[in-house]
Amino acid sequence: MKILDYPIDEQERLNWLCSEFCALLSVLAAVPLSEQAADDDVFGVSFVAGALAARAYDLIREICELRPVPAAIELRDELALSGIIEARADLARFARRMLIATKNEMYFFCAYLLSRTAEPTRSWASEHVDDAICKFLGSYIRSKTGEDVHPHRSIAEAFGVARSAGPSIWTQFSGVPYWLETGDAIANRLAEISRAGKLPGETAIVAEVANERGISTATAWRDWSTFKAAFPEAANATSWSEGFFTSLSSIWPPAAGQGVSQ
Repeated sequence: MKILDYPIDEQERLNWLCSEFCALLSVLAAVPLSEQAADDDVFGVSFVAGALAARAYDLIREICELRPVPAAIELRDELALSGIIEARADLARFARRMLIATKNEMYFFCAYLLSRTAEPTRSWASEHVDDAICKFLGSYIRSKTGEDVHPHRSIAEAFGVARSAGPSIWTQFSGVPYWLETGDAIANRLAEISRAGKLPGETAIVAEVANERGISTATAWRDWSTFKAAFPEAANATSWSEGFFTSLSSIWPPAAGQGVSQ
C-alpha cells in the first residue's frame, strides 16, 4: 500500500504562507526596543527577535517567488537589509555553543530557525517544528509585555501537547481513530457505486454507514468531514481507490502489545 503526498495547490500554499508571515509580523511588532527592555532582557529578546526575523524572511522570500508583487518584495528587502540574513549563520553557531554550555533549550529553538539555509529543503515535518517554535518564542516576547505566560505551559501549547479537555495525545494515539474507519467506509461505498456507473448519493451512504456502525448520522457526517480534510481526494468518488486502508494496522499505530513509550 502506498500513501500519496497530500494534495495542495499553489493558492492554498500562498494563503498559508501569508497567514504565517502576518502572525510573525505581529509578534515582531511587539518586541521591546533596546531602550524599553530591562538590561537583563536585551540579550534574550534580541536573540529571539533575530530568530523570528530569519523565519519571517524565509516565508516572505517564498511568497515573492509565488507572487512577486511590489508590497511583498518591499517587505522582503526590508528584512534583508536588517542584517539578519548575513548574521544568521554566526548567530546559529553561537547559539549552539551556548546550548552546550548552558543546556538551555531556548538556544536550540533560536539556532533551529537561524540555521535554515537561504534555500531550505522544506517538508511538512520541519515546517511544523518551525511554526511551533515561533509560537513558543512569541510567548516569551508576550511575557515581556506583561502577559501572564509561563515557559512550561507555553512549550506544551506550542507543540500541541497541552489540552484543556478530552483525551491526551498519548491516549488518542493508542488506537485507530474512529473517524478514520468511518470515513474509509463511506469513501469505499461511494467509490463502489460510482464505478458501477451510478450516481453516488452521499447523504444516503453516510446514513447507511452510520446505521451499520451504530453511530448517529451527525457523528458520521462529522467523521466524514474530518476524513475529507485529511484525504481531500476521497471527495472524488471516481478516483478513490477501494481498500485504501485495507491494512490499517500496518500504518496506524503500533500493534497491540508493542505499546507506545510513555
